Amino acid sequence: LDSAFWVYNLVANLAYGERYNEIYPVVHAEVTRVQKQLMDYAEAMDKEAVETYSKNPDEALEMISSFVESTGDGITNQWRGFWMQLFARYRDGFTVGPPQKRQCKPGEHQDCTSRRIPDVEQGGYGKDWYDRIVQDGDNAEHYAMPPGYDFGEADNRKMQSIIKQK
Repeated sequence: LDSAFWVYNLVANLAYGERYNEIYPVVHAEVTRVQKQLMDYAEAMDKEAVETYSKNPDEALEMISSFVESTGDGITNQWRGFWMQLFARYRDGFTVGPPQKRQCKPGEHQDCTSRRIPDVEQGGYGKDWYDRIVQDGDNAEHYAMPPGYDFGEADNRKMQSIIKQK
């Protein structure tokens, strides 16, 4: 994945749809940070290029070309790393954060875990999405819930088991 086009599209695709409200602020903050970084680099390069151009125009042009190429490659690599972070954090309908409890040291058993357990929140889909799936074709019969079934209670049991594991 050395192409800026594909790397930027990978990030953009994560921010589309159901996860937009959650992912967009993170992407926006990174775009703002990277833009400032690039503007600072470009300002410094402009000053150096103007100085060099007055003495040796060919050297200044080579310097600018090299700067643009290395900066573009660097930002593409940086953005690929950002995409990997997003992909690891926002996956499969979950938001995965750093562990809340520290890992136990040998012989320790209080207020710690035997292994690092990430903090995970289940995002799921919106009610509109679930309603649409049920109404689609033969799905209404397939996904029909038995009368009196308390979906909320099933979710509560599942969440309690996850919390106990933390």
